[in-house]
Amino acid sequence: EVRSIIPYPQVKYNQFMYNNDIALVELIQPLLFTRSVGAICLPEKEIEQRQLCVTAGWGYTSPGGTTT
Repeated sequence: EVRSIIPYPQVKYNQFMYNNDIALVELIQPLLFTRSVGAICLPEKEIEQRQLCVTAGWGYTSPGGTTT
């Protein structure tokens, strides 16, 4: 169960684009790590402007598409 969801303050949704579509999700119970659920590494120092970053996630990759 989710206790709270804090969206990125500058999120901008429209029909075809999702800019800054990220949120912090606080859960009521801790996750149990499994083969499909694991931890991510957070940066040790501030990310510089125009620095290359790689992320992974889940959800729809196109409007009306299937989840990944």
